Amino acid sequence: MNIFTVISKHSKGFFVTLVSIFLFPLTMAGETYNNEAATITWSMATGESSTATASPAAAIGATSWLCGSDIIIDGTATGTYWEKTFTRFTRNGDDKLDNKRDKLNNSYVEFKFTPSSGITITPTALSFDITKIGTGDPNIWVECIQGSNTTPIAENVTIRRDNEDTPSEHLSYTLTTLENITATTGETAIRIYIGKLANNKQVGIANVVISGTVSGTPQYTLTTAVTPEGSGTVTGGGTYNENANATLTATPNEGYTFVNWTKSSDSSTLTGNPLNVTVTADETYTANFIVTPPTTYTLTTAVSPEGYGTVTGGGTYDENANATLTATPSSGYKFDNWTKASDVTWISTTNPLEISVTTNETYTANF
Repeated sequence: MNIFTVISKHSKGFFVTLVSIFLFPLTMAGETYNNEAATITWSMATGESSTATASPAAAIGATSWLCGSDIIIDGTATGTYWEKTFTRFTRNGDDKLDNKRDKLNNSYVEFKFTPSSGITITPTALSFDITKIGTGDPNIWVECIQGSNTTPIAENVTIRRDNEDTPSEHLSYTLTTLENITATTGETAIRIYIGKLANNKQVGIANVVISGTVSGTPQYTLTTAVTPEGSGTVTGGGTYNENANATLTATPNEGYTFVNWTKSSDSSTLTGNPLNVTVTADETYTANFIVTPPTTYTLTTAVSPEGYGTVTGGGTYDENANATLTATPSSGYKFDNWTKASDVTWISTTNPLEISVTTNETYTANF
């Protein structure tokens, strides 16, 4: 690995900028890219953890920065010698403060980014501004972490104080070969270790920038679900290129009926089935089913001649239910037979009459 160091002087103060050039891929979402320039930037001006500003925005899936357990955020720093605002970092507790310590396992600030699905990123440069606040001689190490691979970028760099007579305002590293930094669709982390930081002293970091190029077609995932569980199935979910057309089909299980879809991002409902959607983001569609109401039929009863008797058993029944019609003659009359409206040739002398209900029907008891 070849490292080149450039030190610039400034009459008013100093800060240090590290630039590392290296190669590896990233996957993202958005329009189709072909080696388009990309940047991921943390301004570090707020004194608290934040996501980065990415360009193109759709290319980067997730960004964050955090501190190791031996380092804590200590607000921000601005002043006569700086034309920017730094987030300050100090050691976490007196037991962690030791001028003789160099690189510690948990004494770091880490910047992470993950590509969106479907895109490849090739980072080509890393830069950041860094300054010592107060006395002492803190030093830093810079590493790139991808999965189980850790690649050194800079080692044992002493950070000068902001108001020294000949401060280093700009320090850069050009890395021509970093063999272990490879193309990836997973998370990449840039870790800055801080060592030899004296009690009650700080290091300030600002303007962390990762540059590179992006290529590929963005992809999104359509996730499907059903409610209630076991009420049906859905086909059509999966990973799609941006702006692709997808067709979701809901199929109810026996005893259930499809009602509508719920879209998770805005809780809206959609009724089409199959449902055609244009894929522009990760989304979950839930197919909603209800228990199918049973089919019901009405048995109507009558007597002939009127007043000659009564009939019980009429009413509304589920399909294929069994019904019992009972004809009771009035005094002085006797039951003769049944007839039904749908078939004038049908006659039954059975009383009570057992029926399997399969349609609306009228039964007349004849006396």
